[in-house]
Order: sequence, then C-alpha cells, then structure tokens
Amino acid sequence: MSRISASHSAQPHAPSSDAHPSADQSSLRTWQNRTGTAFLLVLVAAFPVVLVRLIQINTVERDHLLALTRKERASHAVIPARRGDILDRKGRILATTRHTADVFIDPKAAEKKLEEAVGAVAARLNKDESEIWAAIDQRPGSRYVILARQVDDITAEAIDALPYRGVGLTRRSQRYYPHDEQLSQLLGFVGTEGHGMEGVELAYDEHLSGTDGKLSSVRDAHRNALYLHDEGRRDPIDGSDVTLTIDLEIQRMTEAAVAEQVESFAAESGVGIVMDPKTGEVLAMACVPSFNLNDPFTVDKSVWRNRILTDPVEPGSTFKPFIAGGALMNGVVTTTEEIDCEDGTMRLNGRTIRDTHPNGIQTIAGIITQSSNIGMVKVGRRMSDEVLYQTLRLFGFGRRTGIGLPGESSGLVYSLKNWSPQSGVSISFGYEVMITPLQLITGFCAILNDGIWTRPSIVLGCRNAKGAPIACELQRRLRKVRESVPEQSRSIDAASARFVAFDAMRSVVVNGKVKRHFKGPYTVLGKTGTAKLMKDDRTGYAARSYLGTFMGAAPTSDPRLAVVVMIRRPDASKGYYGGTTAAPAVSRILTEALTYFGVPPDNEEHVTFGQAAARRN
Repeated sequence: MSRISASHSAQPHAPSSDAHPSADQSSLRTWQNRTGTAFLLVLVAAFPVVLVRLIQINTVERDHLLALTRKERASHAVIPARRGDILDRKGRILATTRHTADVFIDPKAAEKKLEEAVGAVAARLNKDESEIWAAIDQRPGSRYVILARQVDDITAEAIDALPYRGVGLTRRSQRYYPHDEQLSQLLGFVGTEGHGMEGVELAYDEHLSGTDGKLSSVRDAHRNALYLHDEGRRDPIDGSDVTLTIDLEIQRMTEAAVAEQVESFAAESGVGIVMDPKTGEVLAMACVPSFNLNDPFTVDKSVWRNRILTDPVEPGSTFKPFIAGGALMNGVVTTTEEIDCEDGTMRLNGRTIRDTHPNGIQTIAGIITQSSNIGMVKVGRRMSDEVLYQTLRLFGFGRRTGIGLPGESSGLVYSLKNWSPQSGVSISFGYEVMITPLQLITGFCAILNDGIWTRPSIVLGCRNAKGAPIACELQRRLRKVRESVPEQSRSIDAASARFVAFDAMRSVVVNGKVKRHFKGPYTVLGKTGTAKLMKDDRTGYAARSYLGTFMGAAPTSDPRLAVVVMIRRPDASKGYYGGTTAAPAVSRILTEALTYFGVPPDNEEHVTFGQAAARRN
C-alpha cells in the first residue's frame, strides 16, 4: 500500500483550469472587453446627438407634435347653423328650412330580430314587407339601407320608438319653398352643399347661411369618445332672415296674367314686373316659364335665368317717351309744335323710315300716341348725338341698376365714338340700343316720379336669429355694383316728365288702339312697343319673330303702381303687337293689384255716388 501511495504521489499534478486559462477563453475575454469598450464609446459619442434631439423635440417641434397628438385623439363634429328664411313684405314665408328624416336599417345589427323588425317598419311606413326586403336585397352586405326618405314627423316618432337594434333615422335639414314655382327665378335655390346657387339665395348667401358651430371630444385609440372638450365647443349662429319688397299676392296676379298671355299667343316666354314708382320697390317679378324650386334640376338651366335682369332687348316704341322727354328738356321741341309725319313713309339718307299706319301732322303727344317712327326721328335728329346719348345715360340705360341681384346686365348703349351716321335715327324709335326689362320700368318710373330716377330695390330689411334688425349684407361683388349707383338722380326736369306721362302717355290709352283693353275702374297711362327680334347668330332679324311690350301705370292722377309686361316670340298668326299681346296683362294686373290695395276707382264710369261726393268735398 505504501508503495502504491508513494508511487502515486510522485506523479506530477494536472494543471487547474482556473489557474491557467486556455487560449480560447483568453480570446473570448479579450473580445468581450473590446466590445464593451466600443459600445461604451458609441454611447458616449451618441449621447450628445440624443441630447440635441431631445432638446429639439421639446423646443422646436414641441407644438407640432402636440398638435398631431391632439389631432389623433380629438374628434370634431359640425353643429350646422339653420339657414335664415326669406319672407315677403307681409311676413309670408317664401323660403325656409325644415328638418326631415330618412328611415334606415342595418341588417347586421338587427340580425337576431330582422324579420320582426322588417314587419314593424313596414307597418309604420305603410308599405308591404316585400318592399322592405327588396330594398335590403338590392344592397347585399350593406349596413345602411334607406327604406324611406323625408318622412313626416308622426312617422319619424313611430320609427324612433321601435325597440329594434339597427333601425333608425337620419335627420337632416332641407331647404323648402312652400310656393313651389312662384318667384322661382327671383328666389333662386340652394345647392347640395347648402349654398345659394341663384337669385336672392345666392346674393345674400353669407347672410342667410349663418355660421356653423363645433363640438370637440377626446377619443381613445379605438375612436371611442372619452369626454367632451368644453373649450372646443362653439355654438352655431343661425342665419338671418331676409324680407323682400315682394308682395306674394301681387306676384301671384302677375304670374297668372303673364302666363295667360303666353299661352293665348303660343309665345316662347314672357316676363312681368310691378314697381312702386315713388320708392323703386319691386312688388312682383315674374318669368314664364318658371320651375319648381323644390326640384330645380329637372329643367334646363336656361330656365333658371331671371330674364328681367339678364336678357337685354331692343325696346322698340316703348323708348319713344324717353327720347321725347330729353327733347322737351333740351328745348328742341315744344308741347304744341306740329310735326309732319309724312303720311307714313320717309326717305332719309338712302334709308326708308316707315310707320305702321299713315300719320300726318302731329304734336309730340300725337307722335307718342300714334307711335310714329317718322315723327320721333325728326325730333331725335334735332338733338345732337351728344345730347341724345346723354339722355339715354340720364335714364340709366347702359349701366346696371344696382338692384343687388346676380347676373344683372348693363344692357348696351354704344359709346359715341362707335355711333354711325344712322345711329341717332335708329335709337330714336328704339333700335341699336338694348335694355333690360328692369331698366325699362326703372326709367318709366323716373318719368312718373317728376323726372327723378330711383335705384330699384328688392330687399326691405333683414333680422338676425333673435329678431333684431341688422344691415343686409350682399355678396361683395354685388355690393360694389350697388355702391357705384346713386340712390337717386335726375333724368329730366319735372315739367317735361309730367307732360310725357300725363298728357302724351295718357293719350296712348285714351286715344290709341289699346283703349279697348282698359275699361276697368282705373284710368291708365302707358306706351306700347313692338320690336323685331334678332336671329340667334345675331346676323339679322328673324322672320316673324317679335317682342310685344306694354308699360302702364295707374291711377293717372297719382300713379301707385307701374307695370311692364313683355311677350317674347308669340305666334305671329295670333298677333304680335305689344298692344295686343302685352297690354291685356298690364290691364289685368293693375286692376287686380289696385283693388287688392284698396285704391278707390278713378274711372268715372266706375266711381260710385258716395266716392264722387267725397271727391268733391
């Protein structure tokens, strides 16, 4: 045993791994040391970069990043403002906003009780269940199927009370015109985006629209609302109401009278306008044909146009009173002077001037009564081109009236440098100049108002949503036009105006061919006009294509109303003169409107004994 131990102990000891590491272990440790050092150096080097970036985020980009965060978390809902109403002068609603509801179903949400829900909805909509199923089948997979649109309040309440998931109402505001086609071109309408597209709706769009409100909320990552953000709430400001000068009843009378003449003479179209000659307020503005304001896109867009403002025409003989007024004011003719009308035919510088029927010696009143082109040309030639041009401008021709409605034309009065030697001749009896029906009645009212031209108006006033009177704000472009036109200006002197109105134009009705149309309770003054219409390509006048016009006012002693009616392209075989096509409508409008206003008759045949006694006293 001892030998064995000795022998065993004599052998050398194996080296310990801790005391003497291998080469692989040494290399690993060296690599670890170097990597750690390198990583530490990278961290030390990156620290300034990270520090600079943190400073940049917390300073330069702070507001932007916070805004992005708020945007992600915030939700904004628009609270629509109610559009203001449009009213007539007596407070009758012409345009308003009403709330409607569409009935919808979400088949997936109502899946467990879909059959039961369909039956309940069908009963409340007074429809067969098959109609409801057909609507659902037409949109497979849809979670929003409209079952009925614009249901009444009772139906909406019944649907709202149903206990089924997935059945509900989509409520919306809708512009509504209670009188359908009345005043269609004047009022205009609101488009799908809620803004006015034509007429008053467009001119006063900002005023009527109001300002939408806003409701803000904070949402989680799943877009679920957590709470309302009080600071982000803004209540809507409802639109203001606009009250027009229009009287709805006068409008009804005017539209009916014009439509009757258009139909009787198979005409292309007609227009009528009624104005208070003292104030310039428009009481009616009618275009025939019209269109349904509650469904405006079913007609050609050309029907939307308010032709009283937009379509200038050569006025024909209705222009003669204005030329006569300028001639009297400038002393180139007197009220008693006799002028030879050449028995209906006159040659002038190679041009033949004709009257519709022969006329001999006439005073200026007779020239207007008989509508003599020859007599008026002789009067016009005494006026220099400069005086004639100035007369047109003083009556407002060649410029917009400033009424404040979109699309108004300025008409056409050529500058003097563009006049030919024949221009004065043509203008004297209403050619080579173009005016709108609105310009015509405004100039006519100047004659009725002792020669004072008054800017026409269509709006009486405006009130905000609380009912307080406020300034009526037009579109900026229209406001600039109005501001460039004076409220009043003198066209001719009072004496000339009175003679033209109460002598010459009264004689047209008493002694002219139109007297058969004016047998009513009021004495009327007026003037006929018949003008040829140009071809569409404006290369000349179209055959048997005419514009018949009559402008009239009553009662003669103190005109309360002025009316202009134009009938465009009547069937010539039925008649086309203004005294035939337009005068009956003017007579009807004046009689009905003055009776409506309670104006006592002044035609002696219609004056009662009591009225005559009161007049004498």
